[in-house]
Amino acid sequence: MNAKELIKENNHKRKLLTENNEQYYEKMLIYIRTQLFLSEEQSEELLMELLEHLLEAQHHGKTAEEVFGDNPKAYARELVQQLPKETKSSLFIFIGFIFVQFIGWMALGHGGISVILGFFSDLGTTTIHLGSGAVQIIVDVIASILVIAFVLKLLRDSMFKKVSKWIEFIIIWMLLLFLFSIYIFSDKLIPAFGATFEVHGILFFIFGLIIIAGSKRFDTKFRLTK
Repeated sequence: MNAKELIKENNHKRKLLTENNEQYYEKMLIYIRTQLFLSEEQSEELLMELLEHLLEAQHHGKTAEEVFGDNPKAYARELVQQLPKETKSSLFIFIGFIFVQFIGWMALGHGGISVILGFFSDLGTTTIHLGSGAVQIIVDVIASILVIAFVLKLLRDSMFKKVSKWIEFIIIWMLLLFLFSIYIFSDKLIPAFGATFEVHGILFFIFGLIIIAGSKRFDTKFRLTK
């Protein structure tokens, strides 16, 4: 089975765990899944092995603590150290796929807003500066990756610490606000340079649809995201 099939089966089998065993297991699951550079397929294979082992032990009246120990974080950390990393080529392809998806969604959103505004004003057309536009996309993507990495680390840490959900919510909300601020103001902070041309919002919208549909079809055919 590939990673997606393993995740689907894992979701189904986890329902068979007792409440205490499920809470313990999900701590390890989140800790392992939020490691960005591990092999996804082998991580899911390991999680399935752990789940089946726990289900078998549960059938014999044992708890997760009796099977894996009283420190799920330490045990999960040991498992992570043994798992292989994703190959450089797989990481490059995955990052490229995310980058293309990001461009598609940005174009779709910008095009949709421009088309709506075009009914009420002359804002339906956007002036594009090729050089500064490319820099803006790179800045937005890097900022998105950093925020996602930080949120994943926050989720990992919160699994094993008594952190207030409100504090988590406020931190994540502030990070998202910071990210949206970069999306909105990066074009104003980066000086315009490069070739200039006018693009109507409907073209942005169509371009975004083509990019998203094409990349998803490519992903389905070649299993870029496993």
